[in-house]
Amino acid sequence: MSFIVLGKKIENYLVKEEQESDVFKTGIYKLVFVGSSNFYIGSTVENFKERYRRHLSDLINNRHCNNMLQSAYLKYGRPFLEIMEICDREECIDREQHYIDTLQPVYNICKIAGSTIGIKLSPEQIEKSSTKVDVFDLDGNFFNTYHSIAEACRQTGADASNVTKSMRTESTSSNNFQFRIHNKYTKIKPYEKSTCDRILCYNTNGEFLKEFPSKLSAAIELDVPVEKIVRNIRGRFGMTHGYIFKDYEKNYPLNIPKHKFGHIRQKSVKITDFYTKEVFEFNSFNKVPPEICYKSALTKGVKDFKGEDFIIKNRYIVQTKSYKTNDFISN
Repeated sequence: MSFIVLGKKIENYLVKEEQESDVFKTGIYKLVFVGSSNFYIGSTVENFKERYRRHLSDLINNRHCNNMLQSAYLKYGRPFLEIMEICDREECIDREQHYIDTLQPVYNICKIAGSTIGIKLSPEQIEKSSTKVDVFDLDGNFFNTYHSIAEACRQTGADASNVTKSMRTESTSSNNFQFRIHNKYTKIKPYEKSTCDRILCYNTNGEFLKEFPSKLSAAIELDVPVEKIVRNIRGRFGMTHGYIFKDYEKNYPLNIPKHKFGHIRQKSVKITDFYTKEVFEFNSFNKVPPEICYKSALTKGVKDFKGEDFIIKNRYIVQTKSYKTNDFISN
């Protein structure tokens, strides 16, 4: 009886309905990598689902205690879990030892089930379990080869988690270096910095000020809350704290339209006297003198006529524009 755990999410299983409950039982399992004939034998006294989750967490975060499994993960990707046998907790160690003795799994560094005390790796085992790393500069030129991730980190000053991520995704860098699995490439493409988090900053006159690598860096340098920057980019505010922020784009303009001060929902109004042909322009309803028209009448007219021109007191022709498309505000 066996089945395989699959999928990017741990909850996705390739199982039959009658086997679904088995993932919450205890017993013996095998970790298998697609593309490798080697495997790992283990046992769990929790349940198969939780043990698989902890294996994946350690592998993804480059902290697994088994260097051979960590190296296999970097080379082959996420492993599958195959249930070998379901048994009681008290029997797990004995059954695990039986499978280790019978199948001779390569990825089991310790050949004694349930104990790693006194295990010392030979130089050959250390060499075999280590992942060699090829290092390239940002232009894609080969720099050097190191015998392990730890050595690559020591020599280049890069962070171990970033090195692992660079080897897995082949799209990131660390400390001005790119990292790849040994002998996979002789030359790689130049590194292209991600533009997803970069933003542009302008003043209220629309003049370009600076490009920031992230919203957080802009918030720290300009003393502007991050949430205000996000809202400004999304168009919630025309400007914030005296700045206008935009998402990064290639060949970005050095000048943008000047900011027009006022509330984003503010209405400018143009009133024409039908008899005298005199024209009045106001940047909000509050500025309209009561002798011409009250604010409540303007608000009702906009609501009733849905933004179209309308007449008040059988004398005044009223035209309104929203703040964003305001053509009527006088300087």
